[in-house]
Amino acid sequence: MTDATHTIVLAFPGTVVAPGGWEALAAMADRHADGLLHVPFEGGVVIRTTTVTQIEPLTPASGTVKDGQIGWIEHEDGLVPLGAAVPPGALTSHIARMLDVIETPIVLCADRVLHITDLPEHIAEQVVRVLAPLGLVFDENSPLLTQD
Repeated sequence: MTDATHTIVLAFPGTVVAPGGWEALAAMADRHADGLLHVPFEGGVVIRTTTVTQIEPLTPASGTVKDGQIGWIEHEDGLVPLGAAVPPGALTSHIARMLDVIETPIVLCADRVLHITDLPEHIAEQVVRVLAPLGLVFDENSPLLTQD
């Protein structure tokens, strides 16, 4: 007999994950879901687990879920938001902890996209250099985005 898999919502679509929030999500994934956080197309973060656990999910910010623009997003205030696609639909707890190192709010958008907000240009360049090799996609024309 196999254990039934349960999907537990950790963060709803449109949620802004504050600095420090990714560590909590990663810990939940490590404890209950083999270290994987799933990012569905509609946005948000869920885990798939065989245990039934009561977890209070992060709540979304007011307003609608943003479309997932990918790449370097120009902004008038001099700070750069980055759109990072999660093409396989899952983040490891290691990548989640790397997102926490950035120490900036991250919006959970539709289309499996994370908007990493409020970055000075030199930090945005470093974020791309570190996270792209780990599997996040910052190029909207990447062939990885057509695979699924």
